[in-house]
Amino acid sequence: MSFFKKDYFKGSKNWLKNVAERGNVFLLLFGAVGMVGVIGASTMTVLKGPVNTMSQVTKRTLAENNMIAAGKLALIAATQNGGDCDSDGTVEPIAMSTATIPGFTGGSEIPTQIGTSKEDSWGMPFAYLSP
Repeated sequence: MSFFKKDYFKGSKNWLKNVAERGNVFLLLFGAVGMVGVIGASTMTVLKGPVNTMSQVTKRTLAENNMIAAGKLALIAATQNGGDCDSDGTVEPIAMSTATIPGFTGGSEIPTQIGTSKEDSWGMPFAYLSP
């Protein structure tokens, strides 16, 4: 039944008051809060993917830049420490440190002589391998 049919308000002098008194304000507020919650949850779900991707790309770029800097600083440190220790005309790299990385064989952590970040953006140590 429609609220605006003439038969519904037959005999009522103040028909607007009767319309305003229908329903429950608490139900309306509960519905509004529920809709805000649904909109907020769906927005977070939609934005979670791009934000996570941007975060991973930023961490990967930061790790790559740190690895490049560590490699350049290792070359500079090798040439400043005399470089050619066996007089064969080739600059030898800095010797590996004794600290090992769990799960990585054949290398170690970056030596302390190289003044760069020793870990990537995820907290894992960079590996250093020299002959």
